[in-house]
Amino acid sequence: MGIIEKKIYNAHCLHCGTSEKVSSLDKVASSSHSSYQNAQNSHHSQNSMTHFMKFETTWEARERGKTSTPKLKSIVCKNCGSSDVKTEYKYKV
Repeated sequence: MGIIEKKIYNAHCLHCGTSEKVSSLDKVASSSHSSYQNAQNSHHSQNSMTHFMKFETTWEARERGKTSTPKLKSIVCKNCGSSDVKTEYKYKV
């Protein structure tokens, strides 16, 4: 058992105006590592990263106590190729 947090990511290209909002579920287990499940594609395997359709992304794991959370390493707009992308995220429990 554990706590499930929903992380909502917003991305906005400052060059062409392309925007997208995606979310992921983070099940924080009480005794082991977190597992991630893409909210849009629940059939993905554990530890899958959030999938943007309009942006190319690179992710890395960030250790947080006994859990590992995804950290956005880079993001590029697929529409115009710009990496001048503003990203924000927030948690919902």
